[in-house]
Amino acid sequence: MTAVEPRVSCVFVCHDGSGRVLLALRSAGARDEPGAWDCGAGALEFGESFEAAVAREVREEYGVRPLGIEQIGLFAGGGHRRAAGAGCVGR
Repeated sequence: MTAVEPRVSCVFVCHDGSGRVLLALRSAGARDEPGAWDCGAGALEFGESFEAAVAREVREEYGVRPLGIEQIGLFAGGGHRRAAGAGCVGR
């Protein structure tokens, strides 16, 4: 029997502070929900903080640095824990 490592993901919404949010169109070949509009998300690396993971994912997915990160929720269920709703402010 193989040990299962816990998986922790961050889900974030980037906004400009004026009510507009940034969504990305998932490619037709995306693993999950191809062709759907989506906010950003990614897995935390071992030992990485939530804030560091969000900053890294924003840089990887959008090529920019967030001006601010605020954790606004946490979901745990189905064998997964998701720190949800980071607000990433940028212009």
